[in-house]
Amino acid sequence: MHFKGAVGALDGTHIKVKVPENEHKNYRNRKQFLSTNVLGVCNFDLTFSYCLAGWEGSAHDSQVLRDAIFRGFMRDLVDGEYYLADAGYGLSLRTLTPFRGVRYHLKEWEKGDRRPETMEELFNLRHASLRNVVERIFGVIKNRFPVLEKMHCWSLEFQSDIILACMCIHNFIRRNQGYEDEYDEWSDDDNSGDDSDDGNVVNGARENDADLQAWRNDIARKMWCDYEQYRSNRTH
Repeated sequence: MHFKGAVGALDGTHIKVKVPENEHKNYRNRKQFLSTNVLGVCNFDLTFSYCLAGWEGSAHDSQVLRDAIFRGFMRDLVDGEYYLADAGYGLSLRTLTPFRGVRYHLKEWEKGDRRPETMEELFNLRHASLRNVVERIFGVIKNRFPVLEKMHCWSLEFQSDIILACMCIHNFIRRNQGYEDEYDEWSDDDNSGDDSDDGNVVNGARENDADLQAWRNDIARKMWCDYEQYRSNRTH
């Protein structure tokens, strides 16, 4: 209800690739294995709606997203529509991100049983619960297609095509079988990106940071008011 403009979730994931030795530096990611940084965008029905594969593993998630936007991703969004994204992306009118410095990942919430104590904590918990759809879908395709964990010495272009093909096959399976159980075991990925200070640049135009903060605060405040009203009704 509070995320009524959200049309899906996006994130980057690292998929192992084989590259020439002279490219190792560019494709070695922060976890020190060779990978391509893949942008995956999914709907809340657990199917992919967009994917961009081929970027070096050393590339930042926000850099890959900017390239996707340059290629036309988000072009069809209407006013008020956006994607849920983690803190590795900047807050923008097209990417709603969580509050920084506040507990966020679902695994962090599982460690304790206390309720959210501030509007920022409640916002982050509900944001993570909904955005988790993209982590679940990444987990499923990596488990379903072993080739994504062990590529052969094909060209980088062909390896990227394999990634895209796996996502297309996943969509076909999902739409024709729709199994839910296999998605339940995959939740938080540890794929959160590094901090970015330029994520609120969309289509070359920098958005007003104060307006963006106010927008997110307004969502969080309304969410908190409804939450307190709900708790109050339960005690009477």
